[in-house]
Amino acid sequence: SHPAASLALPKWENIAVFLSLEQEASTRAVCSIGLLVRCPAELRESLGLPEKFVPEYFLAETRESCGPLAHDFIRRLHALFSLVAQHNSKQDWAAQLSLQTYVYEAYERKLLTSMLLKGLNTDVHTEAAELLFYFHNIDNIQAEEHLAHDDPKQLVAYPLVVLLDTLRRLVALPIPITWRLKDVLEALPRSEDGFQFHPGVFHHFPLSNYLDINLVHKLWNGDKELIKRLGSSVRQRLYGLVEVLRSLRELPEVKAGLVVWPPKFTLPGASEYDHPPFSRLAFMTMNENLTRAIAARDTRSLPARQRELQEAVLTVSWLHGDWWKVETPTMLLKEDAFKNHLLWPDRPEGEQAQLQYDDLKQYNRWSFRGLWLNEFQQHWLQVAGIEELRQDPLTGLITEIRVSTINRPKRWLLPYPPTPGERWYLGPRFSNPNSEKVFKALARLNLNDAGDFSGLLNDVCGASRHLPLPSEVQSFVDQQAPTWGLTASQSEAFQAASRQQLTLVWGPPGTGKTHFLATAIVGWFEAHLNAGEPCRILITAFTHAAIDNLLLKVQEHLSARGLPFQATKALRDLEEQPINSPLDYIGYDEIAGSYVSQEQLILGMTSWNCERLAKVNAPAPQLLIIDEASQMTVPEASQLWQLLDAHSRVLVVGDHYQLAPIIEGDYPEPEANEPLLVRSIFEAFQYSEHLAHEADPTSRQVVYPLLECWRMCDLLTEFSAKELYTMELDTPSGKISYHCATPLIGAQRLDYRPVADLDQTLAWLLDPAYPLVFCVLEGVTALRANQPEAELVARLSVALRQGLHLDGQALPTSTSGDRQFWKDGLFVVSPHHAQIQMIRRELHRAHSWQSDPFVDTVDKMQGQEAQAVIVSYGVSDLEAALQEKAFIYDRNRLNVAITRARSKCIVCLPKPLLDGHPSVLEDDRVAQGLAYMQRLADWAGQGEEACYAVSESVRWRFYRRRGLL
Repeated sequence: SHPAASLALPKWENIAVFLSLEQEASTRAVCSIGLLVRCPAELRESLGLPEKFVPEYFLAETRESCGPLAHDFIRRLHALFSLVAQHNSKQDWAAQLSLQTYVYEAYERKLLTSMLLKGLNTDVHTEAAELLFYFHNIDNIQAEEHLAHDDPKQLVAYPLVVLLDTLRRLVALPIPITWRLKDVLEALPRSEDGFQFHPGVFHHFPLSNYLDINLVHKLWNGDKELIKRLGSSVRQRLYGLVEVLRSLRELPEVKAGLVVWPPKFTLPGASEYDHPPFSRLAFMTMNENLTRAIAARDTRSLPARQRELQEAVLTVSWLHGDWWKVETPTMLLKEDAFKNHLLWPDRPEGEQAQLQYDDLKQYNRWSFRGLWLNEFQQHWLQVAGIEELRQDPLTGLITEIRVSTINRPKRWLLPYPPTPGERWYLGPRFSNPNSEKVFKALARLNLNDAGDFSGLLNDVCGASRHLPLPSEVQSFVDQQAPTWGLTASQSEAFQAASRQQLTLVWGPPGTGKTHFLATAIVGWFEAHLNAGEPCRILITAFTHAAIDNLLLKVQEHLSARGLPFQATKALRDLEEQPINSPLDYIGYDEIAGSYVSQEQLILGMTSWNCERLAKVNAPAPQLLIIDEASQMTVPEASQLWQLLDAHSRVLVVGDHYQLAPIIEGDYPEPEANEPLLVRSIFEAFQYSEHLAHEADPTSRQVVYPLLECWRMCDLLTEFSAKELYTMELDTPSGKISYHCATPLIGAQRLDYRPVADLDQTLAWLLDPAYPLVFCVLEGVTALRANQPEAELVARLSVALRQGLHLDGQALPTSTSGDRQFWKDGLFVVSPHHAQIQMIRRELHRAHSWQSDPFVDTVDKMQGQEAQAVIVSYGVSDLEAALQEKAFIYDRNRLNVAITRARSKCIVCLPKPLLDGHPSVLEDDRVAQGLAYMQRLADWAGQGEEACYAVSESVRWRFYRRRGLL
């Protein structure tokens, strides 16, 4: 066992910079800033600081002065940092200074980032860029090359430390609810000559550390006497931060957890990008790396018991060869080709080695080449990847793993050998070699943005030019397109894509976007062949599965039209190509040569491999298809635009109401007329069109929705149409909205024929006439998973297996029958692995399955469908739910789950989750998700209601709604 360690708070620094920032809520502008620098007296004069240890204060005395205030502060902070950097540039390494910046709360870090981002578009853009890149650039946080490579104690700190995060991590204080600065100061031991604070001077809002902005409003309304009071409050706060830091470092239990030293200070040069969006994308990429690297290190540095409870670091023991036993079986592991784990023995030396491992320095290295470990680490630490998993067939839990490592120690320094039964730990390691590709792509685009990526991000309607097809190609399309079987909305999208540079195809659930894309791709390809025109079509997507699905559908259309061509897929290892696949496969090393040598080609590859084409200045594709664009970040999309020229046509396909990309950093919302860069590339362009149409309704239309649903029955489609997919489209036959494609689709019902002795409650819930059922569990104990919900899901699943018919036929009692049931008949979706495990146990307790039940998170089910879907939330502990509220109340995840169902959807959740908590309203996106969940319950509640008692205190309240037809 080991205590918590802090990888952020350094043991000491030459110069400590303390900041305090506050914003005015209605304008979101920073209105109050405090700056205090602590350093040896001999340095104060050379750094332009007052002789005395006195804070500097920046206050917006009027609403209009917030902008100039931010600019003044940026110049002052940059000047201070520049002086330190200049000092260090003239000294040898030993005489150089370290610098560490501190704030008290995380919201102040966010305000600083937001202020610097806004500064990129002003006359302080150079200073803002350098500060922004300093605070978020991993290169400035790397370990010093001057340090002894065999010294396991030499570690580095982070540029900006949030003291409150460190406090909560390292000490336990008798403070309820909110750790207000004045309460922390009272609880921490103080020396006699320490800071003597006055509680009434802080002027905080109750139960928070925010400055009482009402005082600022009074100042803006003319009460100038408040200037002195506000200044005094900020000065007290800054002196308080100094005292908190001093007290922390003197606590014996904290000293043991301080293991890092700050690096010698350097200030990076300003961004060389000419286009502000590119500077922001570079910053975002750096910040994502920083955020994820810090998260990995913080996770590994948790106390052993906490790591175990969170399943953040797993305990394993060596079996034989490369095989290890997972001591506490889990569902949280997956195969890992990029060696994103560390493996170390449960010994003090092992803990020391993993704590000193610098994810920030090694983030772009996933092979041994370039990986740097000192001799101490080489002996006690292994960089590992998971090659293979073995699961318990009953629970689906992972019980054994096959691990490969990439350490290559010197011959005389062998790694510490595992022995059978010895405890080892497997923890996360951050790596992201792809970020370097983003920086290279942005550099290329900065020099030659032929596809006008910057212009499209800023104004997609204005930048998306008219781009007609060659005349012979257009003639072929005009003649043949009516025979392709496109729906009204699909036809509108195809026609738009045939006449303009960029088109967004918005594909809600079940609207046949894969069929539409394959039809359009093969149609354009055949038209170019017929006209003798070159036609390189590049297909990319967020996942390999999406690329494969689309390429297979394209190949199906090519064969149906008698075209003697094979769609091509690029693979890292050609041995991985599927047997008997109709596609052609090429290795990554062959991509550039094959692409350049062929004028007619349909090639599928991930965006991260596009650099291979950019390196050889490959010809621009005639058509770029981005599928699953609502899961692709804007920085990732830059990989694609570096390949384009002014004649490239782009089709961006997605649905921003389904699964979104994973973005870890905390970023401010865009200001008026600024591009949205911190979502997916699809949402960035959709947002740009929205702004353009608000300003000028006659702007070019770029977003074209597909509106005919081929999946869900009438009631399920109707709910989605009312709540999310409210858009309309003008077609030659009139205005249309999201609707069932045919009356037969709308009228489809679950072909369920219950067994004779079926429980009446189950029969009521599974009645095919009621496509939507909502089940609310009342009175349940607060837990991360709950037994009554798992039992109900299992009973419903078994009843469905006994009575469900597919294509009019009962499923055989066999392995193939169970497999088809879990493939086409039923999905069980749950957001939490604890609930998934409980449901799987109950399923196996209730029935002898011959094929593994499909119970998983919604991530595994996007793009798929089944006759019925059961959604089980499970989490009845509201406090636990609030800790991950952005995940639990994610509207998009619930939307994806319920729209997998063709004819029956059953949603189960505890009442505390449905009622929510007032704190949910603090986050707009979380509040949006709760409201969507409640509206779904209301929609079901407009039908019939029933109750079922589980025990004296626990009961189910059921709601069901009949189909519309």
